[in-house]
Amino acid sequence: MKRLIRMIIHRIRRNQRARRLRFLEIVLKNRLDILVVADSGIGNTIMATPLVQAVKILWPAAQVDLLTSHTALFSRWPIVRQLYGDPANIDPMRYDHFFLCYDTRYSPEQWKPGAQQHRVESPRGGGPFTFSEADYNLTLLRQLGYRGGRPSLYAEWTQPDPSPWNRPGDRIVLAPGGLRDDQWLGKHWHRWSELIPILLQPGGRLVLVLGGSTDRGLDVPRIPGVINAIDQYSLDETAGIIRSSNLVIANDCGLAHLADALQIPHIVLFGPTDELKNGPLHTGVVITPPGRHNPSQIWHASASGSDTSTIDDISPTRVAYEADRLLTFRKSRTEWDQDSH
Repeated sequence: MKRLIRMIIHRIRRNQRARRLRFLEIVLKNRLDILVVADSGIGNTIMATPLVQAVKILWPAAQVDLLTSHTALFSRWPIVRQLYGDPANIDPMRYDHFFLCYDTRYSPEQWKPGAQQHRVESPRGGGPFTFSEADYNLTLLRQLGYRGGRPSLYAEWTQPDPSPWNRPGDRIVLAPGGLRDDQWLGKHWHRWSELIPILLQPGGRLVLVLGGSTDRGLDVPRIPGVINAIDQYSLDETAGIIRSSNLVIANDCGLAHLADALQIPHIVLFGPTDELKNGPLHTGVVITPPGRHNPSQIWHASASGSDTSTIDDISPTRVAYEADRLLTFRKSRTEWDQDSH
């Protein structure tokens, strides 16, 4: 009997050693150096964050570095080993895999033997697209064996001190900015000055207008309840303002994606660009012009086709209606949560 017990104990210990060796083999095999490149716009970078998380899910022991022009949004992200804002500081010879996300600029000129480059293949001519940009990025990893779902978008924020919200009330952020290159002019809605008085009509609301240096020329009404904060805050502080708001209304721009990553209710106005590729994944509502049926990533491609509608065909009253609906839903949910406790 004692001999039998000793044999069982020996077999258990042998199996435990074998499992530990297999675990160590898996860890050493997956101890890869990865560079994720997302050095384009704010929205493109945020759309790359599910890929970064999925890399750690597929290869838990991998060391992931991130190249982005917007380091302030990711400086405390624990799953990223090294954050690069300047490609000149990168040593491409150290990496086993390069993931070049949608619309990236950087491409390594040399790499170590056996290293692999993975680049997003997007539809030619700017569309049509079949799914979100985040999923186009994830396709790179699915080809290597990833079978999980799409992780959430990620971004960090810093609360500005003092807060720009100078009194209580519903806090609405407007983000009328975005790229102003010729090919993206069709993305800009020009009826903000009509929308703002309608938003303020119920009373007790604050409207804060955010944007960067390229948005300084925007016409912001100087009326009570409106705060012009264009080009006054850093990117992480801008994220903090969005995080403390009740609603964001934006063009298809980086701040719309930031609101989505922070899971703040928001409305995105789409003109020629494709909401299937650029649209919100978490907490957003999309509004498109009536009659639009041919979105394209290049604005003049839509204008030269069968579509004659433009983003300015979206009426301010329609936007205000959606804003009222989202704010009412938020209040109802808050009251329900309070009652349930």
